[in-house]
Amino acid sequence: MASRSIKKPSSVFTSSPRAANGRTDSSLGSPSSSAGLIEQNRGEEVEVLERAGPDNPSAESAIEFYNHRKEPYGIFSNFYPAEIHLDGRRWDTTEHYFQAKKFLDEKNMEMIRTQPSPGKAASAGRRRDLPLRNDWERVKDDVMKEAVYAKFSQHVELRKRLLQTGQRELVEHTTRDAYWGDGGHGGGKNMLGKILMATRDRLRREENPKN
Repeated sequence: MASRSIKKPSSVFTSSPRAANGRTDSSLGSPSSSAGLIEQNRGEEVEVLERAGPDNPSAESAIEFYNHRKEPYGIFSNFYPAEIHLDGRRWDTTEHYFQAKKFLDEKNMEMIRTQPSPGKAASAGRRRDLPLRNDWERVKDDVMKEAVYAKFSQHVELRKRLLQTGQRELVEHTTRDAYWGDGGHGGGKNMLGKILMATRDRLRREENPKN
């Protein structure tokens, strides 16, 4: 039996209560009362006890990703080379789109869109000499949702691979980011992982609208 303590952030979407086996319950309502999960008030610590083995074959560990070159889960990185089409333009990666949307100035957006790599797009988007849009903190999650959905809805193979993860938790595992990732210690917000899981639920509903 493995035990890990994580900080429970408030969810990006309203329909993803965590179950004891690490799965995401797609139904609305209170979380599962299984003995494997000890849940306190929101924002407090949650201890998840994962019991994988012959007595509990359905227990599945989280999928951790970060490096876009590492298979099989590098596809979940924003640096993964999968172009998307949004706002009437082609973007080489979701990172290009996300970084460009930090700005309202057309010249700066195009400068970032045409960067030769996602790393260079990220660096350009973090330049402090460029005028960041005033509402960025309020809209950045929605921008990420839009980019991630475009990526997995516009590429059939990527959509298939995302759906094949079932209900497993998706975690951007990195010490470099405690907002989009888990901070490397499980205490980060893992917002990219949450958006990926919400996108997975959305795609599944679109494929099976009666379910």
